[in-house]
Amino acid sequence: LLAAMEPNERKNQHAQSKLVHKTKVVNENVQLMEAIHDLRLATIRGDLQAVKDALDKGLTVNQPLKGGWTALMYACSLGYPLIVEFLLQQGANPNFHKELFTPLMATCASTQEHEDRLVQCVDLLLRYKANVNITERHHISALMFAAKEGHAKIVAQLLGENCNCEIDAQDSQGWTALFWAVNKGRANVVEILVRKGAKVDLVDRRSHTAIDLAQNKRLDQIVEILKRRQPVIGYSQSEQVNYDSSNFKQKYEFKKSADSMLQVILEELSATAINNNGRCGNNYKTLLNGMELENNLELLKPHGEIILKVASSLNGCLQKSLLTNKFSK
Repeated sequence: LLAAMEPNERKNQHAQSKLVHKTKVVNENVQLMEAIHDLRLATIRGDLQAVKDALDKGLTVNQPLKGGWTALMYACSLGYPLIVEFLLQQGANPNFHKELFTPLMATCASTQEHEDRLVQCVDLLLRYKANVNITERHHISALMFAAKEGHAKIVAQLLGENCNCEIDAQDSQGWTALFWAVNKGRANVVEILVRKGAKVDLVDRRSHTAIDLAQNKRLDQIVEILKRRQPVIGYSQSEQVNYDSSNFKQKYEFKKSADSMLQVILEELSATAINNNGRCGNNYKTLLNGMELENNLELLKPHGEIILKVASSLNGCLQKSLLTNKFSK
């Protein structure tokens, strides 16, 4: 009888041991989740001591919190330089990313009004070797985020001598930091960017320049800033050119528009030839570089008929469906 009881007793002890272990794991997981929650709240509230207490519960400094951000990313976004400094000292990774979005981007994209605190956070991140030229999934850089939000001091900071920041990097739509600043009407940021050497003649994927964007939004102050830096195309240095003269505007706008129009006409013809169905398709938006027809025609005036003659010699179908009816309006 005793011999028969021993195996059952061993089974019970084993089951009890497994239950104790499982309970311990559950308790540890609960404590971990509580610590993660406490660290996030402490960081959001800017409570440095509470941040230290949360980390003392066994969390690693690079522990992803709710939403996938680390404590460093929250502290950067909210502009808490004391917490940022402490976390970096504890080994926080300045180049940690959530879907390629980094602490430096979180700082530059911040909507906090206390820019001086954000500047301190950027300074700390740069001191700990944050990568200034890394981009997120849409190829937007920290500089672009700063330009977009109007953080003029941070823009100047990132363009300092020792940062090697790529001022003319372009995102997935071809926009540079200058485009982002223009789009948001940040005249002070535009001034800094052009003074630091940002190219004003770069075009985006729709063949628009930053000055095109500014003119479309009727941002007269920014237009004037960009005109002062706009290179003259097709003129020798010895020629004196008045940017504001109607003659210059007419020649420059026609050259830019004609070159762009002819390029996409040829691209459309190539696509049509490959298609083999003899139809032009519905790619007129490409032909217009993403612009509405009225805006495109406005650029072509008074030389629209020249483009029409060139196009008619290239492809009758393309001329009929994409040009003839349009220029007759």
